[in-house]
Amino acid sequence: MRNIRIVTLCTGLSVTGLLGCVEVPAAQERRTLDEAEFRDEVVGARLFWDGGETRYAADGTFTGLTGAKVLQGEWEYKNGKYCRSGSIDGDPFPYACETVVLQGKTLTFLGQGKTYIYTIKK
Repeated sequence: MRNIRIVTLCTGLSVTGLLGCVEVPAAQERRTLDEAEFRDEVVGARLFWDGGETRYAADGTFTGLTGAKVLQGEWEYKNGKYCRSGSIDGDPFPYACETVVLQGKTLTFLGQGKTYIYTIKK
């Protein structure tokens, strides 16, 4: 479950003695996801990026499209990191582990030399 912080902003006019307050959401926190948070925030959601879409399933698989090519693979958490292997149109890509960071609806996968940025839609 996510905690949303609310900040109350107040302004006062000393001449009139008026005080006005408005509640606004605090800046969205940037946090690294562990496996439980990844399952809660990402599994079952649609992830979009320029040119494609991916969906992660609870059974440790993912599917999607990158352009007109089919993306599929398997994922797991190992030593606190998200790890995956798979293929694009049948051409395999190597197994790699990445740190996953969430800020608002922006999900960032940080790997060795590569960064992948997605927008989450549930």
